[in-house]
Amino acid sequence: MWWSRMHGARLILADPDEATRREIREAVQRYGYLVVGSVGDGRSAAQLIFQREPEAAVISWQLPLRSGLEVARVVEEQMVCAVVLTAEELNWFVLEEAREAGVQALLPKPLTEQVLIP
Repeated sequence: MWWSRMHGARLILADPDEATRREIREAVQRYGYLVVGSVGDGRSAAQLIFQREPEAAVISWQLPLRSGLEVARVVEEQMVCAVVLTAEELNWFVLEEAREAGVQALLPKPLTEQVLIP
């Protein structure tokens, strides 16, 4: 999987829940990833991604101010970084929208370390 080949990569985390961001940060750091930014809304996520140009961004579908899907579309369109989208509900609509947006991976919430780091 492409994600496992990114050991040492710089990541941006975007999730409305601070505890979830902290859990993701701790899990990915144990495996050698460097978190270069962590935010709770879509507008800040897009700004941070374009400023820091990480190798990948882990973005929640459910973000305030700008949805994770909107952020993913812009980031993928500009080819800034790979996008991993997380969602509480995975259904046909979510899968199709993520595919059309060019998302590299779609992970179910709640996230576990086994899901994050295959």
